Amino acid sequence: MGSALVKGWQPFYDLTVMDPTYPDCLRHPDELPTGYQPDAIVLAVKPQIIDTIMPLYSPLFDAPNHLWISVAAGVPFAFFRQFLYHAPIVRAMPNLAVQFGEGITGLISTQGSLPLVETLFRPLGKTVWVEEEQQLDAVTALSGSGPAYFYAMVEALAQAGEILGLPFETAMTLARQTAIGAGVTLQNTTESASALRQQVTSPQGTTAAALELLNNPQVGLLPLVKKATDSAYQRAQRLGHDYLKKTSVKKEVL
Repeated sequence: MGSALVKGWQPFYDLTVMDPTYPDCLRHPDELPTGYQPDAIVLAVKPQIIDTIMPLYSPLFDAPNHLWISVAAGVPFAFFRQFLYHAPIVRAMPNLAVQFGEGITGLISTQGSLPLVETLFRPLGKTVWVEEEQQLDAVTALSGSGPAYFYAMVEALAQAGEILGLPFETAMTLARQTAIGAGVTLQNTTESASALRQQVTSPQGTTAAALELLNNPQVGLLPLVKKATDSAYQRAQRLGHDYLKKTSVKKEVL
């Protein structure tokens, strides 16, 4: 996600990127220029390493004018407040399309909706503010992880086409462009997804035959998506609880 954000922001903002492994990046906070004061500090790291990152950066930028934005899934404000006592904190959940300016980012902050955050994320696509942290875990399950669900659908369609006798490359081309076309149609019409689905579905036609299975209330698409998003949501919840617990244990040992 970090590289997607950088790609989306580079044409619009001056960025200082820190990554110990990626080429042409600063490797350590010690390499920052003297007196360096960024408008925002964006933590585009995986939750699994955030407890090792925060002690390096929080002493440098913990003032009311230092805006922190975290995209680490599931890591709550309470975790960050163990390192940051004064700085405003934003939790953000973007998705991969931010690199093309077509993403959507769920946001919540310790100080309500912040104009600077809106400005930063405007070139990346749409934004949605939520009122409770728990809702951001739902955003993570829906739109944060959501692109992977659509990619999996494209893979499944291509494999199904191959089983039906098409060459795999032909089936993949058809599946990819079908997904792209569906997205473009959604983007360029005010009609609901339900209305569009009905337009494609002739009574007793081929699409209706497929949707009869997908709409099965026991084993169809909706029950599967509900289970999948709930699994992602529960994982986001556990990540937050685990990192609060781990940090608490570290403090007790120290």
